Amino acid sequence: MSLQNILVIIFVLLCNFLLLVFWLNNHKVAHFASILRIYLPYILPCFFLFFWFFIFFIYKFPVTGDVVNFFIPQGRLAFQGMIPNKDFPSSYMPLYPYVLGFIDLFWTNDLSIGLFFTLSLCLLSVVLFNIIKNNNKFLFIMIVGLCNSVILLLGVGYQQDEIFVLLLIFLSLFSLTKKKYFLTGFLIGASVLLSKITLIIFWIPFFLLSSKKKNYLFGLMVSFIPVMIFFLIAGFSPMKMLGQESLAIVPPSLITLSRFLPFIYNLLNSYPYLIYVGNMLVLGIISIFVITNKREIGYDLYYQFGMLAVFWLIFVLLSFKALTSYRILVIVFIPFIVEVFRSKSPTLPILFVIYSSLVSVHVMFFEDWAKITRKYIDLASIPAANLHQFIILSAIEVSIVLLEILWVYLSLRIIFPSKSLLNSQNENSSLEGLPSIIVNQL
Repeated sequence: MSLQNILVIIFVLLCNFLLLVFWLNNHKVAHFASILRIYLPYILPCFFLFFWFFIFFIYKFPVTGDVVNFFIPQGRLAFQGMIPNKDFPSSYMPLYPYVLGFIDLFWTNDLSIGLFFTLSLCLLSVVLFNIIKNNNKFLFIMIVGLCNSVILLLGVGYQQDEIFVLLLIFLSLFSLTKKKYFLTGFLIGASVLLSKITLIIFWIPFFLLSSKKKNYLFGLMVSFIPVMIFFLIAGFSPMKMLGQESLAIVPPSLITLSRFLPFIYNLLNSYPYLIYVGNMLVLGIISIFVITNKREIGYDLYYQFGMLAVFWLIFVLLSFKALTSYRILVIVFIPFIVEVFRSKSPTLPILFVIYSSLVSVHVMFFEDWAKITRKYIDLASIPAANLHQFIILSAIEVSIVLLEILWVYLSLRIIFPSKSLLNSQNENSSLEGLPSIIVNQL
């Protein structure tokens, strides 16, 4: 285990512990939160930039294979006039390679893509702060989500594009707080074009339950349809894109554990697109159930943010990439569930800190765990020297999955709240400090 991993784990666990102590101490929270509101928009971006500088210039951490093998070459090919998924393979929507090409054109260096994602993280922290800045305790929970090794190591160190996806998501939500409904729809369409098709999962709830469907849809059509038609005419192949996305099973989560059930694993390994088909089927059933059982409640937020969370969590649980980059999105989004239920279940912040800490530790050992699961087909074939490590890491993974199932359950309670929950939430607003437009106009 590298020195970098040890330092990041120590920092994350210490950060989680201190924030939890402050969160539980009501007297200190108000004073400390007032300081955070002043300095947090400057502290977090500076910290993320320092972390990027430290690991690449001082620690000399190598640039990852995705940047060298995929991001930079795809960006250069796009700027040479080639069409994604016609002239070269890509698992991304058509505009993403052009973003990479522009970055490479601006600074021709292997570090440029990582710097772009780090700057995206800096801007994300500022946007997120402006959405929830008036809610004292939410500030603490959100810091736990942002200052996590999943964000720091995968997002900054390994240059995962989900950081950019998160920025697009919260820019759309921020425009919603300003009552810019057309702009929100426009950003939704642009965010899908600039990332992966799976991002559309985040926006299904807006079109299922929102009272502003026409505004969102018009904005989305203006940004999405003309660009998509252009690339389809130019030869962009959506099926090739989906084929690249489901090219192979990457060990993590439930799919890795299915390796010890040979029939299921062989089926998924032979037909990996079945993972996406199953995902869409489950989410489709939930969508139909939501539409046919829609009820009037006091806050649209329960439906909207609850569905955002539950759709993505179910996708992650059934996905073949759950323990890698997709948890970047999960760990930043779960605090919204924590905040909604804070007055009902005071232990939720503690559960989130535990979840954050488990994910932080597990992601540090993920490569070792993945090598074991790739190399050995069944439990009996794992050497004794690796067996204890595999058992410990698998136990942590199962704990993480169980906690994610808990978040799904809580999200479903948000979507279909009981009468007693509605009454308690109307009497005691755990939404205090969130922009009223999110509460009333989603």
